[in-house]
Amino acid sequence: MMNNKIRVVVADDNKEFCRTMRDHLTHCEGIEFVGAAFDGKEAYEMVLQTKPDVLLVDVVMPNLDGFGVLSKINANSTLTKKPNVIVISAIGNDRLTKTAMNLGAKYYIIKPVELSVIEERIREFKDNMSPFKTVNFKNINSNGNFDLEMGVTQIIQKIGVPAHIKGYQYMRDAIIMVINDMDTINSVTKFCILLWLKNTILHLQGWKEL
Repeated sequence: MMNNKIRVVVADDNKEFCRTMRDHLTHCEGIEFVGAAFDGKEAYEMVLQTKPDVLLVDVVMPNLDGFGVLSKINANSTLTKKPNVIVISAIGNDRLTKTAMNLGAKYYIIKPVELSVIEERIREFKDNMSPFKTVNFKNINSNGNFDLEMGVTQIIQKIGVPAHIKGYQYMRDAIIMVINDMDTINSVTKFCILLWLKNTILHLQGWKEL
């Protein structure tokens, strides 16, 4: 029988915090507490061995800090299933938060925090537990052939990009362009980076619509 529970590993040198998380998560329906690691090296090894859906990790730990754990996970090309990472730390500032997000963390939570909040964040990954999602395409045209434009549009919608934002059409056309001609990938990548950078700057400046 397939295990549909969200499998969680906790990495923190505070053993009391790990025990508290274990006791709480053990009684949470739909969540499986896989284990706890008390230093970064042990956390990384546990991720490799158990392949959890979610990793709760502190920033400051012996042997290897939380950012080091994320870096090693990102650098491991053989790890086909990488966990959703939630950084939980008593240290909070913009620089650390930015670093965590750049390394792929989904959340940066400051201690102390209610256990119910952590549980809620974990449950957000319920639909993102598999490294690969199966998409059932309903984009066959009247001739019985695969409709590329419909397929790309469906995938963009599937990952949650709203169709009303500026740049949506450019993104869709760029993806189709690359699928049709892989040699254009470098040009398209540069264009997309510049487009998203511009939108991010406008957003930070308080523009309402991107």
